[in-house]
Amino acid sequence: MNEEKNFKGVLDLELNIGYNVNGEYTRSVSLLKSNGVAEEVFSKKTSDKPYTWIANCLTIAVKSIGSVDVGVEARQNYLKDNVVNIPKVIKDMPMADANSLLLEIHRRTWKNLVEKQEIMCKYCAKTAIADVDLDRIDLTDDDKNLIAGSPKFEFIICDLVDGCDLTPIIVKLKKENELGHLKDINFNRFIYRVPTLGDALRNEKYASDNINFWRRIASDCLVSIQEVDNGRTVNEFPEDFFAALGLDLYKQYLSTEDLGKVRYALREELPTMPFSYTDTCPCDLQKEIPFVMEASSFFSV
Repeated sequence: MNEEKNFKGVLDLELNIGYNVNGEYTRSVSLLKSNGVAEEVFSKKTSDKPYTWIANCLTIAVKSIGSVDVGVEARQNYLKDNVVNIPKVIKDMPMADANSLLLEIHRRTWKNLVEKQEIMCKYCAKTAIADVDLDRIDLTDDDKNLIAGSPKFEFIICDLVDGCDLTPIIVKLKKENELGHLKDINFNRFIYRVPTLGDALRNEKYASDNINFWRRIASDCLVSIQEVDNGRTVNEFPEDFFAALGLDLYKQYLSTEDLGKVRYALREELPTMPFSYTDTCPCDLQKEIPFVMEASSFFSV
């Protein structure tokens, strides 16, 4: 995101990843100043619908994304029926950008200092109460390098350690005539499209089950299963049969290590803002520790 020293009141910014909006890849976002409608929506957190809450906050806070206007109409409609209608442009936003943008909205239009957060020292295990300055949160150096030059992020490549043999599926489907040449092959690369906020909303009822939630996101976003040798794709499992794989692909055919690689790729590979920064612990040891803003503290009143 933009690198102004003081984010408060700066309402124009760029997304870290960006996405296709009305046929044009864009990172440009403008925010609206907070008002009474925003205050109501921001503070209406529900534990069973965390992604609906994020989408509602973005819809009410964002003035425009690229050439698409969002927030002014959303606020007007909220005054009429007390409901936030989440538009497609918000649902299409990458999940990683949605998380980052939530932080940006907080520190630019709400407040940048979050008081009285509980900080635990990882060295002495004692807790202390400290204020968290959101303006000090920044991308890691690796993420800054990743977005240098404003590349287009469309796919996530996950190279597996153990890979998977899909012969049992081929036999079960009785498709030896079509897929027989793919029996006894170790597929070792999965390619995913970038997970969106819409994917999270669709699977929101599983959000409290981290493993199940991310398996469903992975299933929805999978675009290619490949056998790769020395960087060259030598075989590819047809996308027409992905529906037959379903969640069984992640329940039966992948090792624990590869399941972890898939989750890491989908959650961590794309650049996103952390909700913490490093500072000196107020305890006697004076060590550098993470100062974390808990998600439950967002838009506290």
